[in-house]
Amino acid sequence: MKNDSRGVESNVLYTIEQIIIDNNNLYLNPQDAPYSITQYSPLYYIICDQIFSIIGLKSGKNIYAIRIGARLISIILLIGILFYIIKIFQIVFERHEFNYSYILILVLLIIISTTPWFYISRPDALVTLSFIISTYFIIKGNHSRIRYFFFAGLVSIIAPFAKQNGFIIIPIITCFLAIKLRFKELIVYIISVSIGIFIFISLYYFLGYSTKYIFENIYIGIQNGVNTKAAIDYTYIPFLIKFGVIFISTILIYIIYFKKWKSLFHIQYLIFFTIINLLVSFIFALKYGSAINYFNDVIVFTIVLIGFSIKLIDLKYRNTLYIIIILFCLVLSIKNHYQYTKANYKSISDTKDEKSLDEVKNLILNEIDNFYFYTKIRRLNLEFPDNCILPQSEIIENSLKNKSKYYTYYQNIVKNIDHSKIKFVIIYSYSIPLLDQSFFRLYKTIGNIYIYINNDLYNENIVH
Repeated sequence: MKNDSRGVESNVLYTIEQIIIDNNNLYLNPQDAPYSITQYSPLYYIICDQIFSIIGLKSGKNIYAIRIGARLISIILLIGILFYIIKIFQIVFERHEFNYSYILILVLLIIISTTPWFYISRPDALVTLSFIISTYFIIKGNHSRIRYFFFAGLVSIIAPFAKQNGFIIIPIITCFLAIKLRFKELIVYIISVSIGIFIFISLYYFLGYSTKYIFENIYIGIQNGVNTKAAIDYTYIPFLIKFGVIFISTILIYIIYFKKWKSLFHIQYLIFFTIINLLVSFIFALKYGSAINYFNDVIVFTIVLIGFSIKLIDLKYRNTLYIIIILFCLVLSIKNHYQYTKANYKSISDTKDEKSLDEVKNLILNEIDNFYFYTKIRRLNLEFPDNCILPQSEIIENSLKNKSKYYTYYQNIVKNIDHSKIKFVIIYSYSIPLLDQSFFRLYKTIGNIYIYINNDLYNENIVH
């Protein structure tokens, strides 16, 4: 639990630590020390900050509790996703049609399919929750009153303010209502979205969060470059391997039974949302550093479509569908267990020598003074957030490696690093990425950790 599971949780946790100290630290200037980059929209950070500040968690001192707390928030959001999916089924299914064991299997499938993305320290679950609740209100509004389209607009705003890819919910709903010629509902929805934007921005400023460098963080900060080969190897192929069978099976079911659903509003919306989301996800996944989580919402909505397919297919095939879903859950569970057990074993590099890490921590505590240290050991960055520099260094490295659109911007960050502010470099290798190695000399080794010290501070430190 001390290490990241996936998705570089430490980058999110570092920003949460910074705003626990001061709300103005949400989006720092990436070109000034500590050269921090906060890549996501602000809402998830704000939720964590407000909760952790109320209960009195401290930056650095309580990092383990902050990590657990952020994951618990994500788990609560996941529970909200599952709750509203069940409510969506309850709208459409008649009471005698509602099979709790079948719904339970689908809920289990969603949990397994999205492992571990919806219960780690990331905003993914918040985005999906916004999508699902908006969908609930859209379907509910079609069955009852127009006011639910107003609620859908308010909830839609959560997605883009949680993560940039969440913006797609607004054009998806807008286009769908326009295509369906539901102009009264469309106007209500657009008015509601506008009100929601105003409310959020007002709260943002009222709580004292800074926007001065928001563009440099949430736009330039995600410009890691396009890498088609990486997208194929790490996103497209894993998606097809894990979900190809169930995704293609769902497509075939809805093609075969087209006549039964073609006039059903809820099915039309779910299919429209899934197709647009799939296309957008394929494009976003071209960004270097992307992973299979870009398709989480596609998978969740596909599983919801599987749930509704039970009303379409012939009775004699329904038990076969149950068995296929159960087998898929079993296979996916085994695969996830193998994948993440193996990943956690590989991530032990930060913890394989706890005694050495404790010595490094004592070194930082006793000798860092008012200087910075640079390390790729994420736990150290989180335990000493006031003294670490380049805490999200892999963002800069990836952007330079792939010659991204803002290559010169990132090049200038590296070029203008003030080495005089960095006392120690703490790494597992001889080479020092991003920094000019000529400014440092080997100071000591602790276990298999190399400690470099700034040349200008070496003699002073020896005398001290």
